[in-house]
Amino acid sequence: MSSTPAFSGFLFRRSQLRLCLNSHYVTGITMPIASHPLSFQHWFKHHLLLPLSVGLGVLILLHITNADLLLAQWMLAFEGTNTGWPWRHAFVADKLLHTGGRDLVVLAAVVLLSTLVLSSFKASMKRWRRPLLMLFISALATVLLVRIGKSMTNVACPWDLSLFGGQQPYLPFPMSLSVDTELGQCFPGGHSSGAFAWVGLYYLALVLKPKWRFKLLGAVLLIGTVFSLCQEFRGAHFLSHDIASALIGWTMATLSYGLAYRPWRAAGYAGVSAQAQTLIQTQAQAQTEITP
Repeated sequence: MSSTPAFSGFLFRRSQLRLCLNSHYVTGITMPIASHPLSFQHWFKHHLLLPLSVGLGVLILLHITNADLLLAQWMLAFEGTNTGWPWRHAFVADKLLHTGGRDLVVLAAVVLLSTLVLSSFKASMKRWRRPLLMLFISALATVLLVRIGKSMTNVACPWDLSLFGGQQPYLPFPMSLSVDTELGQCFPGGHSSGAFAWVGLYYLALVLKPKWRFKLLGAVLLIGTVFSLCQEFRGAHFLSHDIASALIGWTMATLSYGLAYRPWRAAGYAGVSAQAQTLIQTQAQAQTEITP
């Protein structure tokens, strides 16, 4: 009879253990757990708020210092003139980096979409399905937002400005919204967004192969920088146009990761796992106590 309280305690602790191990089920749906658990504060502050603040700060600084114009003038001087943008139709800049780069992005998108569809039918690729969908959504959202932004901001390309041999006045965003004249559709940068749309590879690697996340991010940023410089030397964009595209790409990737993996909940699951481990140890000890 003396073992009855211990046995009752054992049953109670076992029920607690089951509750902890199954606490991540909500209405029959299992929430995915991120490979690298993040608290909401860490995800929000370091992955979303900090990059947004830095990016917007850089854009404001470029605007108030007229750094876009200064850099464009330096690029023209480097090309040996002060008007005309001689590299606009150069083979390397136009055919190789612009047209070829665009084709490369389209090919990558086809590969991504094909792999995503394939993962829906092959059981061996099931673990790839959610991260691939996350990447697809973030890339698509980036391209669409940049396209919408270009149609709404009414910003002229450098090669269309009267300062550089064109006919349009220099009115950067948001001052460009104050005129009724149609100036252009050059902000944010479209070509560079084709590369920056893939910064979601950082989060895909974070889920599937964490040690590759910075390598993939670095590769995407390098390609995006090459695309940006190509268009800036051709006179298609200012530096701020491409920074805006990069900022949109990172923001969409971060939000897509947050929606797909709920990193703040993953940190809670880590706590549940620790609690479950403690209960397992307690259960083992209780079993030892009541064993004759």
